[in-house]
Amino acid sequence: MRYDPSQLCLVPVGSQHTEDIFLYFTAEVARYMEAVPPKSRAETAKIICRWQKAAKDNAVFAIECLGSFLGLVSLHHLQTAPEAGLWLKREVQGRRCGSQAFSALLRYADHLGIAALRYPVDIRNTSSRRIALSFGGKRIQAPQAVSTEDRRTLYLEVYLIPCSKYNTAAD
Repeated sequence: MRYDPSQLCLVPVGSQHTEDIFLYFTAEVARYMEAVPPKSRAETAKIICRWQKAAKDNAVFAIECLGSFLGLVSLHHLQTAPEAGLWLKREVQGRRCGSQAFSALLRYADHLGIAALRYPVDIRNTSSRRIALSFGGKRIQAPQAVSTEDRRTLYLEVYLIPCSKYNTAAD
């Protein structure tokens, strides 16, 4: 099922998303990400609070469709080297809502005056690589091994994706 872009919306993440993030940001979803799933609802709430306190350098959005939580899309390091992030709950992966949310994030970044976003991707994550390439991303860093807090090894390559408002590859 493809999600209707007119029904998909990005909502600033808040405490109302604690339960959904805790339930759906699982080890399986995070397997190719540096982030480690929180171990409790309280830890999830603290992470959300940190994002909100660092709002000058981060913009984290819940992806929703008709009131249902689908995942998160984010901008980090806005003051230095803007970087995008994206994760979807397992049940909606492969249904194009990630591309639609990423397109909205690029438009938002363009509105902020950001020319391009860095997008680190594990080389084994074909869906994220496909998103980077569909939006004109160019690889700017060859794969490097990175150890995560929970001792996984990722092989991250970095793409640079233009934020131009004319970049609507996935819409």
